[in-house]
Amino acid sequence: MGKNILLVIGNGFDRAHSMNTSYSDILKFIWTRIYTNHINNTSIDYLNNRYPSKPVIQPPPQHIRDKFISEWKRYLDGPREEPGKTSEILEKSRQELENLRKEYKDKIHRAIRDNTDNLIRFITDYTLKFGNIWLSYFTKVADNRDRRLGNGWIDFEEEIGRVVRTIENSLLNRTKAEDMYISESLIDVIGDVLSNDVELKEHLLPIVKFDFLVFSLWMEEALKVEDGRSDSREKIKMIEEEAPNIEGVISYNYTHTPNLYNLGDKVRFIHGELGRHNLVLGTSETLEDELADEFVECAYFKKKYQLIRYRLGNKFKTVFSNSQDDKWDAIIYGHSLTPADKYSLGWLFTENNNGLFAAHIETIKICYYDDLSYDQQIANLIALIGQENALKYVSEGRIVFQPMS
Repeated sequence: MGKNILLVIGNGFDRAHSMNTSYSDILKFIWTRIYTNHINNTSIDYLNNRYPSKPVIQPPPQHIRDKFISEWKRYLDGPREEPGKTSEILEKSRQELENLRKEYKDKIHRAIRDNTDNLIRFITDYTLKFGNIWLSYFTKVADNRDRRLGNGWIDFEEEIGRVVRTIENSLLNRTKAEDMYISESLIDVIGDVLSNDVELKEHLLPIVKFDFLVFSLWMEEALKVEDGRSDSREKIKMIEEEAPNIEGVISYNYTHTPNLYNLGDKVRFIHGELGRHNLVLGTSETLEDELADEFVECAYFKKKYQLIRYRLGNKFKTVFSNSQDDKWDAIIYGHSLTPADKYSLGWLFTENNNGLFAAHIETIKICYYDDLSYDQQIANLIALIGQENALKYVSEGRIVFQPMS
């Protein structure tokens, strides 16, 4: 009988099953749903419900998408002064707008709590009415990179970290060079509000937080569609062969892809699970230790906060609890070893009593996609455990890199 195996999976695991779960796929899904609802509703309204047109299912062309973002920005800014408009009228219009936002927020929170099918309709209506700061920002970043670098690849977690650091630096009255990197895309979306601490803290930040929740719900909807097609996916030969010995799965995904190998009851979801509205999407800590526990204006966007909020905590540490055998091997498949996940990966790589992975794992096989991902995983491994430990474990054969099969 073989040794027990711990399988650790990231988004590359889903991608290896031909699932459209990249960040670009998610943006395309959201824009398609928004445009589809906009066009179909407009057609039905225009025809007064007598001659509904054939449903449109397609993403908007770029100029239409830009028009959406421009219109949404008006709702973000709120009513503006115009000739003949008194301050009382302006304030009444602003209050009506805020009341409408609150109505949508209450509907969405109730739908989350009751887990109703109305949730997707509410977030669609909200986004069509008010837009979404994060969707607009991610789209602007992707477009800017597409023009400059020839591709629209984007890492949500990296960009969330950039935005959070920019907001924190503004509220702490300090600047960093990184601010210049995102200024074009961020100012395009929210305007020059970063220079006004009161407006930023009291008006913009609550909207940024709620839009963040709505974006995570959009992402969950996109992934649910892919998850629903998982039964038709072709299995990975190596995982299929090892499945009888896999006694635990630590998943950084939200999907149920391990069910393909009858491993569903062995999964510990690190970042939440589809259908539970508890997706952890955020950045690692962006402040120095002395500030991290004191300045919490942007804690909402950080992984540790969300692990507490969704009551996920450190439950992944129970992955070994159902086995009497202390001797395990590990396979890491489709995870980049990003330092953003150091809070959990750091524990897994902790050496104790001559054992890796919290004193249980003796050897670790890290699967890589290509030479580029191989180099990145080595760099990330060094960031996680230090170059001396990385060199030691690789030299001893306790960490082995292997091409995906």
